[in-house]
Amino acid sequence: MKIAVLFAVLGIMLSASPIAQQRIEVGPNYPAPGQALIRGAIGDTLLLRQGGILLVDTALFHTLEAIADALDQGDLHAASLEALQASERRIAECEAMYLRLKENCEREHALAATSLQRTREGLDLLTLRLETTRNHLDAATSNLEAATTHLKRAGRPSLWQGILIGAAGVGLGALISR
Repeated sequence: MKIAVLFAVLGIMLSASPIAQQRIEVGPNYPAPGQALIRGAIGDTLLLRQGGILLVDTALFHTLEAIADALDQGDLHAASLEALQASERRIAECEAMYLRLKENCEREHALAATSLQRTREGLDLLTLRLETTRNHLDAATSNLEAATTHLKRAGRPSLWQGILIGAAGVGLGALISR
């Protein structure tokens, strides 16, 4: 009776399981010459049939074993309820963790946005100061060029100054000699 219930539960699990996409049965003569290889995907249920013995993958075996133990003890409902409550607790823990992570992410985003805004303001101020310094340097360069030109003109006498100084020297020399 237990075996019949166990295989009935197995049939229900295989047909209703959202994880099992396909049920793949491998017979005792696989792979036969010329037979195509069986390809499965993640989540497929693999049943190996070898000479009247049905072999299943380990996850399915452990599930069936837990169901059989619960049937032996007669508390399948209590075990299911306990497993459901444990799953709900885990879901609540995961949800709380998700909310904490989301809150931390939002705080980090706000902090990064504030930091970025301050950096932009600092860069704008630095750009303004550099432009002011550049304008002052251009003005100083212009003033330096004007001063250099003025010094060159003031350093050497002009032609008319030379002629006047020469004439004054001749006039003074004539006055002294008389």
